Amino acid sequence: MCALHPVSGGIIAYALMPQASVNGTTEADPVGLVVWLSQFKCLVVGIEEPLKHAGSSAAMRSMSMAFGMCYGAMVQAGLPVVRVDVRQWQKEMLGKVPQGLTKGYALRKAKELWPDERWLPSPRHRAVHGGIVDAALIARSVGKNVGKINLVLTGC
Repeated sequence: MCALHPVSGGIIAYALMPQASVNGTTEADPVGLVVWLSQFKCLVVGIEEPLKHAGSSAAMRSMSMAFGMCYGAMVQAGLPVVRVDVRQWQKEMLGKVPQGLTKGYALRKAKELWPDERWLPSPRHRAVHGGIVDAALIARSVGKNVGKINLVLTGC
């Protein structure tokens, strides 16, 4: 998740998607999501739609359930939501990318747009979090198309 300033496009905040344990598995936490969203004003939310194909039926189920829970929670909370196709934002923000190189291209573009960001979920982390990088780029893409953006979610 990543929140961008609606005017400057600068990063306000980012965080990992809240998660909850349900019947021994970890799932997206739609209540935690809405709580995090409630701190922002002038909110427009962009959410990446699940892929139409996945490597396994379990992955497809997980992505679709998470999307549905998060989308439903945001709609129920009365938030304006823009659904974003993965190919759409990647083409707009990254251009033509050879297959399998999306993460590297996304990080390069994010460093170009926000050179001072480290993209770490917390000070303890040492590795860049690709989901947060994607969230920022999706926010930028939605902001260009909607005219204002304050927050985006990906991988929820």
